[in-house]
Amino acid sequence: MIEKKAYFEPRIKRFCISQLTLTQGKKTPLELINSTSCSRIEKLAGIINSPNYIFPNYSQTIAEKIFKPKKLPLKENIKIPEYARNDGKIIYFFNHEEKRYVLKSCKFKYNRESIFSYAENLKNEYSTLKKWFKDFPKFLPEEMILIFSDNLKNKSTVGIIQDFIEEEKIDVFDKTKENYLISCLKQNPETKSEFEGIVKTIEKIYFETGSSLDLYPGNLFLIKNLNSESYNFIYLDTHPIYSKEMLENKLPKKIQIEQAIQNLDSILKKI
Repeated sequence: MIEKKAYFEPRIKRFCISQLTLTQGKKTPLELINSTSCSRIEKLAGIINSPNYIFPNYSQTIAEKIFKPKKLPLKENIKIPEYARNDGKIIYFFNHEEKRYVLKSCKFKYNRESIFSYAENLKNEYSTLKKWFKDFPKFLPEEMILIFSDNLKNKSTVGIIQDFIEEEKIDVFDKTKENYLISCLKQNPETKSEFEGIVKTIEKIYFETGSSLDLYPGNLFLIKNLNSESYNFIYLDTHPIYSKEMLENKLPKKIQIEQAIQNLDSILKKI
């Protein structure tokens, strides 16, 4: 493994985790930025609030809709030596406070104006998934969205942090593992019931709305929980959600998703 260092950009990360209500008080943004007595956070508030003179509530919208409720499990300038590439994405692995995480550096075309809207779109997609699969709390990994300075890409980008899944994983779409998967489901009634519910939810979403998860090999797994004999399903790559309109314009992806749904239905019939 070639060692690389990825440093989180302090200004942006501090904004992400501060949970501050960014206000400028009686001073204008320019006065805050040029002041010698203001703190770094106040100066940052001035920078972020500057567009409010043109776009009302710009900074408040960013603070509330994208970064509001959670702190990130990171310290500034944390070193992240391990990385891998997958489908154009760079995936970093790192440890923090006795836990292991993955940071997925998103691949997308953007300019400085669109990076925040892209991050907000990811947040909205995740909220949609949580609503769709509210009856299956372990199906979606917890995730946090941030903007950071990616030294491998040499630019700021949007990242997704998730817990690293240490458990044994069985790829639901791996034909060589299908018999083992079916055997596990037959022997575990609760897991079988969970699988039936997830498949029916996926089918209902697709056939009623035309929207779908990105279903492909290596994204939907049955995992065996550590220190127990129980199983549950998990969907790892939570973005993007494909709308009906997107799939109409991406026929190969639509065919792939429909084939995946047929495969899931076929497994259901065998259990």
